[in-house]
Amino acid sequence: FQFVVSIAMIGGTLILLGQTDFLMNKELGFEAEQVMVVNAPRAAQNNENYLTSVRSFAGRVKNIPNVNGFTHSGSIPGKVMGSGEFQKKGDTSGEPSSMQLNTVDYGYFETYGLEFVDGRGFSKDILTDQQGLIINEAALQALRFNSAEEALSSKVQAFGNQQEFEIL
Repeated sequence: FQFVVSIAMIGGTLILLGQTDFLMNKELGFEAEQVMVVNAPRAAQNNENYLTSVRSFAGRVKNIPNVNGFTHSGSIPGKVMGSGEFQKKGDTSGEPSSMQLNTVDYGYFETYGLEFVDGRGFSKDILTDQQGLIINEAALQALRFNSAEEALSSKVQAFGNQQEFEIL
C-alpha cells in the first residue's frame, strides 16, 4: 500500500512541476515585464473630474525618468472588466455573441506591447474612434467574420441598446 501511495505522490509531484514550468514560461501575448499597475477607484466613463485627474496623473508619471509610457484602462490584459452581447450589423442568422469587454485609452496597446493581426489601435486624431471597437481572433469567429480583412470597418451592434461600433 505504501509503495502505491509513494508512486502516486511522485507522479503528482511530476505533474505539479510540469504545470508550474508551463505557467512560468507561457507566452502571455503581452509585455508584463517592467510594467507597473496602479489600481484606481472605479468611476463613470463620462465623469469629467475623474478623467481630468487621470490626465493630470498621466502627465506627472510620463515626466518620471525611464518611464516609457502610460495607459489608462478598465482592467489589465487577461482580466475582465465587463461583458456584453454583440452582433454583426445586419446578421440575423443567429443569436448575439456574449463577449468580455475592456475600456482602454490610446496608449494601451503600445504600453503592453500588444500586436495586431490586422487593423489599428485607437487614435486621438480620429474622433470616431470613440465609437470604435478592437476585437481579438475569438471575437472575429464569434461574430461570424470570415477574415480580419472582412471585419475591418464593419459595424457591430450592442445587443439591447442597439449602439453601433466600428471595428478598427
